[in-house]
Amino acid sequence: MEVSMERESIITLLNTIINVSENIQNKKIKDIAASNIDKLFKQNLNLVVLGQFKRGKTTVINSMLGANVLPTAVIPLTSIITKLVYSEHQIVTVKFYDGKTKEVSLEEISDYVTERNNPNNIKGVDYVEIGYPSEYLRQGIVLVDTPGIGSTFAHNTAVAYNYLPNMDAGIFVVSGDPPLSEVEYNYLDSIKLYIEKIFFLFNKIDIMTEEECRESLEFTKNLIEKKLNVKEIKIFPVSARLALQAKLNNDKMLYIKSNFREFEDALDTFIKKDKYNTLIRSINNRAINLLKDLKMEIEITINAINSPIDELREKIRLLKEKIGIIDKRIKEMQVLLEDEIKTLKTDLENDVEQFKSQASERLKAGLLNLSYDDKHKDAILQTFTNYLKQGINDECSRWFKTEEEKISQSLSQILMNYAKAVDEETNNIRTLAADLFNVRFNKTDELTYLDPYSRLWYKVDDIITWGIDNIPMVLPNLFFKNYIVKQTKKRIDEEIDRNAGRARYDLFRRIDNTKNKFIEELENRRSAVVEGIISAVTKAEQIKITSESEISERLRSLQDYMNQLETIV
Repeated sequence: MEVSMERESIITLLNTIINVSENIQNKKIKDIAASNIDKLFKQNLNLVVLGQFKRGKTTVINSMLGANVLPTAVIPLTSIITKLVYSEHQIVTVKFYDGKTKEVSLEEISDYVTERNNPNNIKGVDYVEIGYPSEYLRQGIVLVDTPGIGSTFAHNTAVAYNYLPNMDAGIFVVSGDPPLSEVEYNYLDSIKLYIEKIFFLFNKIDIMTEEECRESLEFTKNLIEKKLNVKEIKIFPVSARLALQAKLNNDKMLYIKSNFREFEDALDTFIKKDKYNTLIRSINNRAINLLKDLKMEIEITINAINSPIDELREKIRLLKEKIGIIDKRIKEMQVLLEDEIKTLKTDLENDVEQFKSQASERLKAGLLNLSYDDKHKDAILQTFTNYLKQGINDECSRWFKTEEEKISQSLSQILMNYAKAVDEETNNIRTLAADLFNVRFNKTDELTYLDPYSRLWYKVDDIITWGIDNIPMVLPNLFFKNYIVKQTKKRIDEEIDRNAGRARYDLFRRIDNTKNKFIEELENRRSAVVEGIISAVTKAEQIKITSESEISERLRSLQDYMNQLETIV
């Protein structure tokens, strides 16, 4: 596939760069090339399979892989997150909350991921990672099997909900036995906050008549469109069971009957156009620039060796002096960068305070419009509970999404401006060295990839656990209602403040992490260029005082390395 092929060619280029840089003892370039290979494998797209228990989520994953990799059963089974990643050989690793890991066989997975063998996760498993040689996974996709929501095991639902912020795209599995439930319907509310791309699978069409399938599919489609507030969605009616059987037995007719092809084609199209390609382009650009720097370093070394020793030493002195001036300018730029980050954080603080005030005001005003059965205290309590939960969730998620995008755009602009300035100074160093040692140099343009943000998961405590356990249920209904209104207003302020505080902390942390990683990457790029050039001329100076035969041998070796680099472009 295109993405896979492009990634393989980039890896080949980077491996060649690693080999040559090791031979000429440029550790910086070697380390950067190695880290970019690592980034290619680690920066994956999390494709999460979601849905109610017993909809056939695990069978869908097995069908995509074309093998019975994950265990399935009649009872609600999966209670732990299971990730499938690419590996040339099958390997299963259990990762525990305490940081420990344990390799197990595929047959032992059920000892850790099932409710039967690991009730309430008493073994403290964080997740299980399965390395598997699959073409899907080879493209940088991580398939994630989540516990089914709505089973009798409440903690399974909690695990499924808590994983939502890690999704890049989702496969939401429903079926007609029974049609979309209220639990699934509400689950969509949370899912839509975190991802825009959801593939909807209507599974188990093989156990329904054509008429039953059509009616149930139409019913499910209408409900989902209403929940997502969209006019038209695409639902793929499939039989994951038949698709798996077809792949296991290489039965083309059965595969057509499973109706799985249309879904897999749509998924493949999405993968090829996904944001992952941004990372691919960035690393490809980085590899080409590393290649240029490596070739330039070899050329400088060759020309330096062929220069008179006194002339060489004067050029080295001048080179170091000019680099010192450029480094000073870069440090001044970093001070200005920190000032811009402080301003960004101040703006965020102001936005948080404004949100807290306006959100609390809106929610309190909304209490006046609530309609409920005022004759039953339980109904009053439930109405206010539902209002608060939905209101807090809507206010926080709406604001956070807007604020996150605003901060992301501002931070990106700040960092990209800084990167442009630093890269320009780095190019000045390259130009200086090229002029001094008479080598070819084409200006290098960098593409810098900003890691995507993590996402927050908002949760509002149930009204009964708000510290009003001793609700005076004996009060007359009117007084009871007034009491609940007063307590709800109090909780509105507390919950808005708590969730806004979490958002503030999370955004501050991510701003700092992104900035620090960004500066580190730029410094590594700059120092790789500087150290490579200084190392090249210093080694040339050392070689100049050796014998003629050693000089000739070194020049031959350098030319061989240059030829290796020339053959891969």
